[in-house]
Amino acid sequence: MILHFLITVLFIYGVHATTRDGMVFNGVYMRVLYLADRWMNKPEKVLKPLFDCTPCMASVYGTISFFVYGSFPSPILSLVVWVFSLCGVNFILNKILNR
Repeated sequence: MILHFLITVLFIYGVHATTRDGMVFNGVYMRVLYLADRWMNKPEKVLKPLFDCTPCMASVYGTISFFVYGSFPSPILSLVVWVFSLCGVNFILNKILNR
């Protein structure tokens, strides 16, 4: 489970890094930004949990990884703990890496 947790953290940072300017998936980011800007008043409500904010990204990618891994005793409580733990680790890593 710890290995799966670390892989999820690295995956989140990987998605975040590859959608920045000049990176390989920046086109995906720009397309989602364009579509969200056309349909919503505040596109950051979509962009933050998908690409822009690593603690926020834990909600989307953590939930996906939770159900992919899927062998937890109490699903709902474990999902909440899993997502908030990912969020906390990503927040701490942001503080360490962005000094």
